[in-house]
Amino acid sequence: RKDGRETVFLLFGPNDCFGVSSLIDGEPRPQTARALTPVELGVLEADEFRRLRAEHPSFSDALLRLAFRQMREVSTHLADAKLSSVDARVAARIIELTPMSSVTGPEHLKVRLPQSEIASMVGASRQSVNKALQSFQRNGWVTLQHTNIIVHDLPALVRISSRS
Repeated sequence: RKDGRETVFLLFGPNDCFGVSSLIDGEPRPQTARALTPVELGVLEADEFRRLRAEHPSFSDALLRLAFRQMREVSTHLADAKLSSVDARVAARIIELTPMSSVTGPEHLKVRLPQSEIASMVGASRQSVNKALQSFQRNGWVTLQHTNIIVHDLPALVRISSRS
């Protein structure tokens, strides 16, 4: 936005695809992307995109599945932002990020993400996110280490995320 505010709807991991809408409708990209870690990025040019769609009907089917999966995720996050507590939204985002996490020990997952990024993702202030994370830490569910969140009790976060 022109006023500098932003929100994060989707996080992408290995082998994910983004930016397809502009290839389909020819309009400018409605969003931006920023890498939080080093990435290797492949770019599909418009001519190659059209060729793939023409030569491989299953490619178009895959595009539809991708678009609807992403639309479903965005819709869910929008509904959560309106209906769920900050604690529930923070817990849900940590849970979402655990598949991209590294294992630090027996059943401990490390999520590396600054609190400001989590705030953008859940539609809350960094201070509100910090308050939720401090509460999670006091309960022994996580340990906070700079930009890392070490998850000790994933089931507790699941319980919190399901509350409104």
